[in-house]
Amino acid sequence: MRRGRRMEYKVCIGFYAEDYERVLLLMHRLQRRYPDQKWKIYAFPESRVIRGRRSFDYVLVVFTDDYNKAHRIGTALVKKHLPKIGMKTRPIAYWVKEV
Repeated sequence: MRRGRRMEYKVCIGFYAEDYERVLLLMHRLQRRYPDQKWKIYAFPESRVIRGRRSFDYVLVVFTDDYNKAHRIGTALVKKHLPKIGMKTRPIAYWVKEV
């Protein structure tokens, strides 16, 4: 870790194009609830099949400055918020990366 540099983490959740509108609405709702977090949706340029499974078309990314908070957000999204909107992506998983 560099001195004087605050660590930042991102929580990433992949999803498919057919879920885009629902995830976008959820993201706007969560932005109002958690205004101190930065939320983005990134598109992959091309979807492809890897080992018999289709890769994700989009990734929902949440930025936070605390590793434990990142895992709490990821767990809440996977267990609470995404199933409520009927995500077609199964299994729903998230990963945390240091930025």
